[in-house]
This record gives sequence, C-alpha cells and structure tokens, in this order.
Amino acid sequence: INQKLIDKVDKYSKEKNIPIETMLYDITKLPLPFNDKEFDLVNANSVIEHLPNIFDIVEEMKRISKSFFIGSIPIGSPPPDHLPVWRWNDREDVMMFAKIIKANVLGSYWAHYDIVWIDEDGI
Repeated sequence: INQKLIDKVDKYSKEKNIPIETMLYDITKLPLPFNDKEFDLVNANSVIEHLPNIFDIVEEMKRISKSFFIGSIPIGSPPPDHLPVWRWNDREDVMMFAKIIKANVLGSYWAHYDIVWIDEDGI
C-alpha cells in the first residue's frame, strides 16, 4: 500500500458518499498511535508473515481493537517472489501460533489459514 492507493480510496469514498477514514502507517513502529480498544475490528490480511516483530504487533492489535482477524496465513514453501519473514510448515504450526496469541483458527483454504481473536468483552 502506498499514498497513491490511499488517495484513490479517499476519492472513491467521497464520490460514493461512504464514510471511510484512511491512513498510511508503518505497523512495525510500535506502539501504534491509537487508544486502547479504539477499533471494533483490525484486519491483517496477507501481511503478518512479512513482519519481523510478529508477536509485538499481535499484542498491539489486541490492545487497539475489540477483535482482530488475521487472514491468509500461508503454510508450506512460499513462491520465490513472496518470501515471508515467518513461515508455518503445517497445520500444527498454525495451531501453535494461534494458541500462543490466544486466538482461534477459523478454517483453511488451499494452503492458508484464517485466525480470529475477540476481546473478552466481545464486540
């Protein structure tokens, strides 16, 4: 994602009268500049495996949201043009990761898993 894409989303949302607030932020710079439980949902889709400080980032996602969704966690060997920092070898690795971050595995498709966490107070 870059500023050009953010600008396109802003333009589209104004044209369609859809209230969307966008921002570009480096998620690896912690702590994130948001209040506790500021968001109903934080979504990290096809990104978390590329981040170096994955456990710190997950803790921040928990802090700033009432729930989060991590989509598309890949397992197995990635293609050479999509090399992640983190790699899960199989379903057991994904289940262990979910247990460590106290989340639930929603399901899988192809060679990817989806994980969800909901705060004890719920949404």
